[in-house]
Amino acid sequence: QQFTLCPCEAGQSTSAASGLRSGDAICLLAHTGRYLGVSGERVEALERRTAAQCVFVVHVESSPETCHRGRVFLQSLTTSKVLAPDEGESEGKARIVARWGDFGEWQRLVVEKPLSTVVTPRRPRRRSSFPGLVDTASPTDRCRSDDDGADAVGCGGAGR
Repeated sequence: QQFTLCPCEAGQSTSAASGLRSGDAICLLAHTGRYLGVSGERVEALERRTAAQCVFVVHVESSPETCHRGRVFLQSLTTSKVLAPDEGESEGKARIVARWGDFGEWQRLVVEKPLSTVVTPRRPRRRSSFPGLVDTASPTDRCRSDDDGADAVGCGGAGR
């Protein structure tokens, strides 16, 4: 799943200049335009973010601030439960629940930067590979012998 982390009105909000830190309050916006919210143990997609239902407190693992591929835990502000996959049933593993208050390894989420949509320019070719450019190598550099000892073509130096 892919979500956009949004600052929230309720609780402590994130600052764009400082980055995402442990203790920051965020809302999760899905690609559908709905926000993730917690109702009891259930995690639902809500049309608008309600004050506390859609707020999650970030807990960053092994660092004071998140970075690309950093590990975090998201704790519901209303229930104090941590988001985790539903391990209760085989088809439920695709669902997320907020059922437990501990910070187990299986409740860890990984934050990734979005892929860049900007086209990366190609590296320029070496100057000598541009067609039409004059070769600046000295005549002696160009007149090297090939492996069998014969002079290179165009060197005019028979029997060097």
